[in-house]
Amino acid sequence: MGELERRLRARSTDSDEAIVRRLAVARAETNRGLIRYEYVIVNDDLEKARGELAAVVEHERARLGGATSSVSSSLAESVRCENLDLARWIA
Repeated sequence: MGELERRLRARSTDSDEAIVRRLAVARAETNRGLIRYEYVIVNDDLEKARGELAAVVEHERARLGGATSSVSSSLAESVRCENLDLARWIA
């Protein structure tokens, strides 16, 4: 949320009240998303995010097929919601 606030303030197009409202909406949407989904992939580094997504897809395909893939499983588990410190995304 800190980055979003920094960007909104840097644009200088919204009042303080509008920024506060937008941040509240963003927090609520983020909370809903974090509750709803099993994995969280943050696209702040494209190649890293691509690798995480590929690992999740490979892991889930293997899991559904009754197999395992240790490399993809390890990476997929690292982006599973329950294994992340989600406070940084909702603070």
